Amino acid sequence: MKVKRRGSSLPPSPPTEGWKPGELELRNREVAAAERTTRSQRWVQLVQALAVAAALASTFVAAVAARQSNEAAQAAAQASALQNNDSQLTSAISSLDVGDSTVRAARMLLIGKEITGIMTLTLPTSEARQDAYSDYTTTLQALSVLIRTQTTPATQEFGLGYGTPPPSGISIDIQYADYAIVRMLELSEQVSALSDVRPALDLSNGELYQQNLSGMNLSWINAFMVGIDLRGTAMESVDLSSRDDLASSHLQCTDLRDAHLQGADLEYANLSGADLAGADLQGTDLAGANLEGADVARANFSGARDGHAKLTAMYGTAIGLPPGVVTSTAQPFSQLSCLANSSYWDAPPRGF
Repeated sequence: MKVKRRGSSLPPSPPTEGWKPGELELRNREVAAAERTTRSQRWVQLVQALAVAAALASTFVAAVAARQSNEAAQAAAQASALQNNDSQLTSAISSLDVGDSTVRAARMLLIGKEITGIMTLTLPTSEARQDAYSDYTTTLQALSVLIRTQTTPATQEFGLGYGTPPPSGISIDIQYADYAIVRMLELSEQVSALSDVRPALDLSNGELYQQNLSGMNLSWINAFMVGIDLRGTAMESVDLSSRDDLASSHLQCTDLRDAHLQGADLEYANLSGADLAGADLQGTDLAGANLEGADVARANFSGARDGHAKLTAMYGTAIGLPPGVVTSTAQPFSQLSCLANSSYWDAPPRGF
């Protein structure tokens, strides 16, 4: 009877009867040799599989090491860039008021470049993020101090909120400081990702007349602009909503078209002749404010506090004005005419 080995591909063992002398032994040797060959082949396959696995593991380890090395190199490069930008920024800030106005203006451009560079870096550690946030707030404070302290000296004919501005206007370094602040305020997402603390900007009683601040977004910071002189300033689509404080500010003939002013403090602000077409003033504090001659077409005053406000001779039709307020339609509003009207410029506004 033939015996078949279950699970084996080897030939069956030969029967023990009917063999010639020596033939059975030869057959057993053939079977043993076949078994050894099969085992050898299996060992070879196992060794090959282990070799492939080892090669794959080696490749994976090498890839991880390369990635870690690349990440370490990038982190080192980012740290070096941050340190370099920080050093140049510190140097520029420390010499803000050194040199003539042209030199200082060039320094403003450098400051804007360095701050933007810092904000676009990948900052992997909390310490690096804290340093970057500190750089931002320090720069904002330094620029605001420069603007407040380098204003045009008051004379008998001109002062904060009254009188025709001098022909020379604001010096070029202050203009560039204004521009730098507007650009810095565009970095809200980057700065907010560094800290939950709202930055502060204090331009109280600063002279910024006839500047271009269009598109400025102050809604995400704490802005203090009490008494600021913004006469004739371009502030189209500016966002001054929420916590922004412009109480007693001077905004005669200012371009505030489509501005977001909801909830802002404009108590006793002088907005005479301002272009407020399409502006949102919902919930704004306008107590004691002067809006004489302002263009309020499509503006929304719903919920605004307007006790004792001067709401006369205004142009256009607005939403939410008190009953009985009649706006002027005799002639179209013109900011140029406003700027040429000395009655808006010569006398100090109420309370000053």
